[in-house]
Amino acid sequence: MGFFNADQFKRKEVLPGIRVGSVFLEKLMLTHFTMEAGSVVPPHAHPHEQISFVVSGELDFTLEGETRRVGPGEGCAVPAGARHEVRVLKQAVVIDCWHPLREDYIVNEGS
Repeated sequence: MGFFNADQFKRKEVLPGIRVGSVFLEKLMLTHFTMEAGSVVPPHAHPHEQISFVVSGELDFTLEGETRRVGPGEGCAVPAGARHEVRVLKQAVVIDCWHPLREDYIVNEGS
């Protein structure tokens, strides 16, 4: 893909009020989420390593039972298999890095 502009990403809604666009290489992926206030990512775990970084807004992020309020410049490193969830308190933009790629977050033509 080379150079990119997140404002031009094709996006899809992955949960109510949560939209994602992505850029990726063979072994690394970055996702750009927009999240409406009141949106929820329910408790889940996955085999991917994930690093979440809050660009704007405010979230309650729960990792393995510990909840922290995170805002701009803050985030969370989620090991593979760790149970986590998110509640969006203020409209947010969040950047996540993934390994391996999250196939379900690849936004292809026509999706």
